[in-house]
Amino acid sequence: MSDLSPIIRSITPAISIFSIPFKRFGLMPIGGRSTAIKLQSGDIWIYVSTPLQESTKAEIARLGGEVKYLVVPDMEHTMNISAFHKAYPTAICVGPEGVAAKKPDVKFAFEYSTNGLAGPAEKAGFEEEIESCYFKSHANKDLAFLHKPSGTLIEADVLFNLPATEQHPGSGHGILGSLNGHMAPGTTMHKKMIAGIASSDKHAFGVAAAIVAGWSWDRLIPCHGDVLETGGKNAWTSTLGDLIAAAASPKK
Repeated sequence: MSDLSPIIRSITPAISIFSIPFKRFGLMPIGGRSTAIKLQSGDIWIYVSTPLQESTKAEIARLGGEVKYLVVPDMEHTMNISAFHKAYPTAICVGPEGVAAKKPDVKFAFEYSTNGLAGPAEKAGFEEEIESCYFKSHANKDLAFLHKPSGTLIEADVLFNLPATEQHPGSGHGILGSLNGHMAPGTTMHKKMIAGIASSDKHAFGVAAAIVAGWSWDRLIPCHGDVLETGGKNAWTSTLGDLIAAAASPKK
């Protein structure tokens, strides 16, 4: 990921995002983003994706409170958890199953690994305010979270909202960058990509997507692409609707 300073923005008084330019395979500009939330307890919950830079630490400090929870979004977004864990060693770290073996230098409290649909039997402590859904059948084993007080969904690789204009400000993203216009929510290309990464168990993927669709939320903060301040659930259902509908039928 980029060494450039992140673009930091307050979504609400309790939510800050950290956006950076990032090109998949070094070619396609999809951007990257971490999200920090100040819980009602005063503790800080962080969805860790981007590098921990001085400006990031300053914004986390500005939010106030102790960094209590560090969440690895999925098995592809593990590259910066070590730095966060070193900076905030008392934080409770959680992630998808297999993450502890991939990042042995980080002490994880538990891994999401139950039935692939919802949260684990164990609790980290943020569940009253932040609900979880584990996409076990996602190729990257994605974790999506709902910040209930603000009606905000935070997710990584289940849904992109491209082009990533905030993470890659300005124009001139090149030929592959222009293809990102076809990766907006609800587009045919986006649906085909999702069907591909859900191929291990489309039924389970659709059930998980339906759980998220059933939550009460409107704002969407993706790791890749622009934040949707409103209409996030519509983007979710327009992209994942076929899988959600198929999951409503008995598994064959």
